[in-house]
Amino acid sequence: MTVYGGIKKFYNKRSAALIPPFLCSLPPAPRTRLPHVCAAAGCAAGILLGIGGIAFTIYRIYRYGFADAQLIIQHAVVLIVGALAIALFASILIRSVYKITDTEIVLWFGFIKSAYRIADIESVHLFTKTNKLVLYFKDEKYTVIVVKPEWHNDFIKEILSKNADIRYDVSTTDSDDIDAV
Repeated sequence: MTVYGGIKKFYNKRSAALIPPFLCSLPPAPRTRLPHVCAAAGCAAGILLGIGGIAFTIYRIYRYGFADAQLIIQHAVVLIVGALAIALFASILIRSVYKITDTEIVLWFGFIKSAYRIADIESVHLFTKTNKLVLYFKDEKYTVIVVKPEWHNDFIKEILSKNADIRYDVSTTDSDDIDAV
């Protein structure tokens, strides 16, 4: 089993130290770093908004109390939504992982988990301009995998070792990138 993302490149035999994915998955090219920084900033903003909503609601409860049923419901909804925002965005920052097992690829983005059967993968396409891997499935669906560029070869070798029927392609020009996705 290989893990890419929130945990070091592989489960390190000596230590399985957790590294936040926004630190370990930033690609080196400045033009491709912006989406990762924006994603981390968006998660941080979501956490801050959740904290702000909870703090403001606590202030309103302290200041105005529970005058009527509508105000009680309003306070409860804002507290619940703020807590859920904090939990969701914090979990995305802490745990964004791709794990390859013998039969499937498992993607975790916080609480959100997706699993794709390796037997259903028809092809893997690397777009070198954007440093993204796209997995195309037999049912005409696809998913985009974003890992560090130095992990591309290991990630692809791991998938191909599980299913030799998977086709692997690389795009190096802008026209290939536009036509494919």
